[in-house]
Parts: sequence; C-alpha cells; structure tokens
Amino acid sequence: MFNSNNKMKMSDELIEIYEPYRLVKLGPRSINPNDIIGFSLTRQEILDSSKLQILQESMMRKVGSRYIYELILLPNGKFTVGNGGNHRAYLSKKLKLSSVSAHIDILIAERDISKSTIFQIEQLEQVTLEINKQIKILTKYLNLEGVKRNLLQDESLTSLHSKADFNDWTINQLLIIEVKNLGYLPNSLFERNF
Repeated sequence: MFNSNNKMKMSDELIEIYEPYRLVKLGPRSINPNDIIGFSLTRQEILDSSKLQILQESMMRKVGSRYIYELILLPNGKFTVGNGGNHRAYLSKKLKLSSVSAHIDILIAERDISKSTIFQIEQLEQVTLEINKQIKILTKYLNLEGVKRNLLQDESLTSLHSKADFNDWTINQLLIIEVKNLGYLPNSLFERNF
C-alpha cells in the first residue's frame, strides 16, 4: 500500500510526469485494489477522517454504492485516486479485498497521441466551440424576459446540445482507440468486467 519509505504516493506526483495529458472516460470496471498506488489525500488526512470507521463497517458488510471509486488508470497500468474514493481505496487495500468496482478514466499523455488523431480531435473541438457559442446565444435569447419560448427554439437548443455531446463522445472514442493501440488498456478492462 505504501512505497519503500512507508509513505503513500500522491496522485499529483504520479500524474505530473505525463503533463500535458488528456483523460479518457472508460466507465465502470472491476479492478484489483492492489493496483491502486496513488491517493489525492495524505495518509494522515485519510486516517483522521470520521468517514474511515463508518466506511470500514459498511465495506465489511458489503453495503454501499456499486461504483465506489473514481480512479485514473496510468500508462504504467496502475491506478491513482481521482476525484473521490481515497478512504475506500485505502480500506480496500487494508482489508485485502480482491476486487472492487470503480469508475475509470484513462490518462494519456498528449505526446503519445498520434498526429492524425490530434488533428481529428482539434477539428472536432473547433466545431464544438462554435456549437457552444450558438448554445450560449440561443440560451441568452430564450432567457430574456418577455420572449415566448416555442417548440422549434427548444428543439434547436436540444439539437445543438446533442451535436456537442456527440463530438465529445467521438473524441473519447478516438482516444480509447489510441490507449488500446498504445497498450495502456489491458484486455481485462477493455469491456465491462462485472
């Protein structure tokens, strides 16, 4: 659970060597908590928390949310805690659990992304930027006092949001292909495994 100096590794230190980077949404997966090497809180912050005892009792009874971690998969195949789950990650290691469910994002260093994928992503991001400008203008107009909203305008706004969401999804899919090609994504995590 700790490095050779008996200190937990900090997420920021593990991640900064890959900057600049992108996070790719993978979604929920079952992982081995022994592969968690980084935390976004210090050991003392985790141990001092009143959450720890409650969570330990809950985990021992196998009660709680299904996706209990927010983890980032690093290029080395190990995980670090992202936005939440420090206490649960700590306890899953302490309790020597063999498997836990986690919501996974994959870190990919921008230097490792192919030039053709970077080009496609930049094109999609430019289109999304223009769509978001249109959304802002239409939303501002529809929120003006006295403007009667009509179905066509609401449908236009929904359509713009859908286009932006589709571009984001497409970018994520392009990056998933990159991480798979780079070997960052083990076959065990490629498909949902629970």
